[in-house]
Amino acid sequence: DGGIGADAKSERQHDGGYETRVAAQGANGVAEVLRYHLHEGQAARVAASSAWGVSGSTSAMAPSTSRPVGWPFASFRISPPEGAVVAAGADAGFALIDEAISTAKELKDSYTLAMALAWAAGLAHLERDPAEVDRLASELIELSTRHHFAYFLNQGSILRSWVRSASGNTAEGIPGIEQGIKELRATGSVLDLDTHLAGKAEALHLADRTSEALEAINEAVANAERFEHGYCSAELHRLRGVFLATL
Repeated sequence: DGGIGADAKSERQHDGGYETRVAAQGANGVAEVLRYHLHEGQAARVAASSAWGVSGSTSAMAPSTSRPVGWPFASFRISPPEGAVVAAGADAGFALIDEAISTAKELKDSYTLAMALAWAAGLAHLERDPAEVDRLASELIELSTRHHFAYFLNQGSILRSWVRSASGNTAEGIPGIEQGIKELRATGSVLDLDTHLAGKAEALHLADRTSEALEAINEAVANAERFEHGYCSAELHRLRGVFLATL
């Protein structure tokens, strides 16, 4: 795989490795935001039920007071040297995300479900798990098509195109990623542009188009610096190092 997947797996074999820290950081932060959305959604349902004289129960998914609710990568703090603690945090975070997905389905909260599926797929991408990304992205695409969630439909399509590339079908994967990025740019959104450019760069590298991969990753780095998207900077620089090492 040109070093991308192998390097990531090697990192995860060491306590406190980069991929493990990102997984722990992302999983716990994402779970906290999803917890908040589910709590708010359930509170609204309880209020509506009370107004109509229908009995309801309050949600146990209340936001934690141990850390602020906000952007996922800013809402969770870890101590990098404590590898075992970090690994446990990742497991706990992924378990919470699974719980959030189940709860969103139970509450029939389609938007929070789409959010949970998108973040779960993104974390599976960080884990370099194409099969899991494909499963989650497919469910996200089906849900988003049914409910006309254009943003999440785009997310799912890009992630599934990354799966095709990671599975060896770069001929279909790269155009799919590029089309998704084009549609994202058309909305004026820059929030996820960096990570999708990184996915494009990976696909180009796997297709032995490393010079183009460097162009994509350099654009992602510049965008991250311009909009202060520090949450993805380390991964962008790691990928750039992988690409440069093969030239």
